[in-house]
Amino acid sequence: WSSLFIALSSFLCYINSLNCGLVFDDRPAIIEIMYLRPKAPWLNIFLNDFWGTPMKKEESHKSYRPLCV
Repeated sequence: WSSLFIALSSFLCYINSLNCGLVFDDRPAIIEIMYLRPKAPWLNIFLNDFWGTPMKKEESHKSYRPLCV
């Protein structure tokens, strides 16, 4: 029962956000990331930063977030 209570409580806390649109960097971070496309090589997840820029490039932020992708 405790797992069900936690899941239901979490859902109720965020139910209000389901009708909201994307904000700030959500569009480029979620929708426009090219290396998460079905035809993209899966190794790109390990070779690119969070924004899709190759880690070897100087322009890369080096912001690797494996749990986000």
